[in-house]
Amino acid sequence: MLIGLRQDKLFENSRFQAIINAIPAGLFIIEANGKVSLANEESRRIFAGETSLECISDYSKFTGYWPETGEPLKPEDWPEAQAILHGRETKGVVVDIDKFDGTKGTFTLAGAPIKNKSGKITGAVMTVQDITEHVKAQNLLRDSEKQLAIDLEAAKLLQEVSTKLIQANDIDALFDHILETAMMLLRSDYACFQLFKPERGAKGELYLLRHRGFKESDVMAWEWITPRSRSSCGMALNTHKRVVFPDVLQCDYIAGSIYLEAYLKIGIRAVQTSPLLSRDGTLIGMFSTYWRKPHELTDSEIRNLDVLARQAADLIERAQTEQDLRRSEERYRSLTRKLQEADRRKDEYLGLLSHEIRNPLASIMLCLSLLEKAEHGG
Repeated sequence: MLIGLRQDKLFENSRFQAIINAIPAGLFIIEANGKVSLANEESRRIFAGETSLECISDYSKFTGYWPETGEPLKPEDWPEAQAILHGRETKGVVVDIDKFDGTKGTFTLAGAPIKNKSGKITGAVMTVQDITEHVKAQNLLRDSEKQLAIDLEAAKLLQEVSTKLIQANDIDALFDHILETAMMLLRSDYACFQLFKPERGAKGELYLLRHRGFKESDVMAWEWITPRSRSSCGMALNTHKRVVFPDVLQCDYIAGSIYLEAYLKIGIRAVQTSPLLSRDGTLIGMFSTYWRKPHELTDSEIRNLDVLARQAADLIERAQTEQDLRRSEERYRSLTRKLQEADRRKDEYLGLLSHEIRNPLASIMLCLSLLEKAEHGG
């Protein structure tokens, strides 16, 4: 009889364990002193280890954080402790947890007290659900929506630049507008344009055309840049490729140079320089942006930078074409003036010659008179 009762009890315990193991959430049954008397397989999977605890103070073995603040949970903050200590029922408590295997996850916790017929708390139950992937998906969606809004704003600003390139006549103002747009889209603190002067030196030099954010005294170090200059612009001048220094203090190329000294004096910690190429691939200038903090270009920033570089290159080409046209017009006007002057002199000469042809006798008589005077010594 006794053996039969024991077998029935074992069967009931086994059946109960099977039931709680089938629950798709971590389940803990806790005694009044905080000891975990029963936990299912999902709870061990969630925490990646054994979850046997003897009292509430043992809850410090669990490392959890409030997602909003990053503050760690105290042992008494866990829902099962709240249920035992204060009789509180909690639902949907979101907690970031460091698992026993060193990985991290995000979970929702719920806890409720267990009471006897007289209302005394005799224990508690807590459930844990893994929402790590759900939170990741939400974060990805939120980041995607945020990036979409940024891209739409960038597209609007870039379209505005394109419209002004077509409509406006003030090229200097357009250069300034592109620099301001670049600083907004790239979140940079400074920006500048340089013109390539191929006639200077064997490989040409760069001349500072426009800048934003700098004081005039700040940019004297790179008013002229040669291929020997140990700066981002000098490297780009040699390679004709984009140069990025995410942290100037970690860049061997400029270590110990006057340009690193100039960067640090201004407060620059990161820089990028992009070559400006004409439509036929000829180098015509450089476009640089600078940051006060170390900065890695994002994919979105690189795309925006490519568009701005193309717009700036087109603007420089337009400015050079207009300058060449003005010079051509001036040469034409100068040549026209010279031709007009030559035509005037021709008309004067022909007028004089015509007069002489119409009255040749006067000239002959004048010559004879002069000869006669010469013969008589007079």
